[in-house]
Amino acid sequence: MSMWLVGFLYFAVDLAAVLLLAACWQRTRILGFAIVAASFVVGILARWAVPWIYDAVDMGDGDMAWAASMIVQLVYLVIAGIAVAGFWDIYRVLKARPAA
Repeated sequence: MSMWLVGFLYFAVDLAAVLLLAACWQRTRILGFAIVAASFVVGILARWAVPWIYDAVDMGDGDMAWAASMIVQLVYLVIAGIAVAGFWDIYRVLKARPAA
């Protein structure tokens, strides 16, 4: 399968998730849905930016390649942290609501 097609499919799935989370946020007004949607948007942007980071670094130098890899891992760790914060907010709000 073409790398462009795979990239487009990742983008399409992420965009569908963002739209679904935005609809949930609009209906429930639970901020956690918007936070998780924001983490997906940041993930989309990171997926576009990561190849540029690797292209900007001389990958022949082992230390620079290691540093670039650590920067990328840090970016994805921050994205995961944003998503966890959003899920925690959703859990907190739904747990506080009385059962139907």
